[in-house]
Amino acid sequence: MIETAAILGPATVTSLSGGLSVNLPDGTAGRAQMAMAVTYEPAVGDRLLVIGNDPAELFVIGVVSGRGKIAIRAEEIELDAGKITVKAERFIQKVQDAYYWVAGLFQVKAKRQRTLVDGTYDLQAGRTYINADAEVAIDGKTIHLG
Repeated sequence: MIETAAILGPATVTSLSGGLSVNLPDGTAGRAQMAMAVTYEPAVGDRLLVIGNDPAELFVIGVVSGRGKIAIRAEEIELDAGKITVKAERFIQKVQDAYYWVAGLFQVKAKRQRTLVDGTYDLQAGRTYINADAEVAIDGKTIHLG
């Protein structure tokens, strides 16, 4: 016998205190628990996809539109894509070590760029070009040329 859910559709998050409270499109208040493959922390006002037989016991199986937080915790994550685009107001990476292998061009376009290094900064290249529209300053205890 195949069992079908009586409720399947969007619900709006109304409260996060004491659990996840939602409103169904017909105005029915409900309670839901997250049942997604990734950890999503919803925000009030999010529209979530819910499923269940009882409004008091719904399961969230997707996000229709949200402002919440997604957290992925894993030993290893592998992405294989033709293109990955990230759009964000702020992008922060915190890693122990980072390695990039780029077969072609690696370009950074920024209004400003600052690099802070506690130890040695080592730049190795076949050729190096430094172009400035204004001033170039080199400040060091000892400068070796040639």
